[in-house]
Amino acid sequence: MTIRLLAQDFSAYGEPDAVREVGSFSTQSEALAAAQSRVDACLEELFTTGISAESLIRQWSLFGEDVFLSPDEGEPPFSAMAYATVRSRKIIDRL
Repeated sequence: MTIRLLAQDFSAYGEPDAVREVGSFSTQSEALAAAQSRVDACLEELFTTGISAESLIRQWSLFGEDVFLSPDEGEPPFSAMAYATVRSRKIIDRL
């Protein structure tokens, strides 16, 4: 089975054809790692010195992209928002 990594810019929600495939993987773990990597890269790009974790998440939810897996057979399914919330705190805390 192929697991597709799909992405949609938050700014394009509700637009036809806004969801695009950005990768395909043969295992759930590969797909999950790629999804997490895309979220991490976006958070790092939006990070600025002095920003709070809450502001970083707000920026990501405005200017970033939502990523999801299809089919998502994880337990529980991958949530880009939940992952980004945890990662934003780790990014802020490392400084």
